[in-house]
Amino acid sequence: MSKDHGTSDEIGAEIEFHIDMRTRDLIAQGMPPEEARAEAVRRFGNVEAVRGAIVRASRAPLWSVVVLVTLGVCVIMQRILSYFTFYRGLYKAFPFYVPESLKNGLEVAVCVAALLALGERHLRRGLFVDRRVVRGLLFGVACTLPMFAGFVMTRHSDVRDLPALFYLAFFSPFVEEIVTRGFAFGTLRRLGWPLWPAVAVCAMVTGLAHIEKGQNAAQILGLFILPGIGGAVFCWLLHRWGSLWFPWALHAMMNFWWEVFNVAPTALGGWFAFVLQNGSVLLAILITFKFTRSLNGPRVAVTPGGPDARERGERTDPASPRQAISLARLV
Repeated sequence: MSKDHGTSDEIGAEIEFHIDMRTRDLIAQGMPPEEARAEAVRRFGNVEAVRGAIVRASRAPLWSVVVLVTLGVCVIMQRILSYFTFYRGLYKAFPFYVPESLKNGLEVAVCVAALLALGERHLRRGLFVDRRVVRGLLFGVACTLPMFAGFVMTRHSDVRDLPALFYLAFFSPFVEEIVTRGFAFGTLRRLGWPLWPAVAVCAMVTGLAHIEKGQNAAQILGLFILPGIGGAVFCWLLHRWGSLWFPWALHAMMNFWWEVFNVAPTALGGWFAFVLQNGSVLLAILITFKFTRSLNGPRVAVTPGGPDARERGERTDPASPRQAISLARLV
């Protein structure tokens, strides 16, 4: 008998024990045996989902390492590719966004491979891109109206390279959100990480990914702090909305107005741009508080009721996380 099969049998026996104990309690209260059994199962929740939660909890430390290593590989992907002559040659033969897009594609591929290795078979749901697309886009446009209004009154637009604009405003932020929020943050939360430690890890990675553009110590510090705070907000938006389209749309539209009005080559654009940036972020936070409720975590892919279960009022955390973790410790 394999180790996994033995563990599965132990988990099944432990679940059955808990149900039997609840059944006995209900019988002792005067309920008929058949009704007591049915009520005990109903109160326990989806047995198969609980079994899956226990297995994930027992393997969470190893899988967390896989997620963090994968995230680390994505962070240094540019350095890895720079060792290859053909990749360096792309920068000489093509605009910057051609080799950068190749790098981004490899980053996404690494994350997808990691998700598949972790057993995720519904990649769109696993990356939180399966729902609320239109609402997410409207959210991003609405929240960045302060940036548009401020820049349109104080600056002029002179866009000459549309492919570069598309890459910087939409494609690059999309890949960053897929890798850092959809994959890393979302998977860590599914593995049982508390909200703020998961946010802190992803925010730190976001900050580190931007410091290479700094020309001195002050700029490096600023490029670590400001994008890091933005990364934390994007994680929180995913946590509240359960859809990657909300943080991506906010990220993309902020980048879009920044590039359209040629504010600055980095995220540091002076005090006025700083005020407009933070005004958009604050508006996003206020709208999110207004129209969402706090969740135990992002609306995850692996739920018994499917991706829409929480909106229908179904129970999407079978039994409870505490119950699943306690059972995992027993086996």
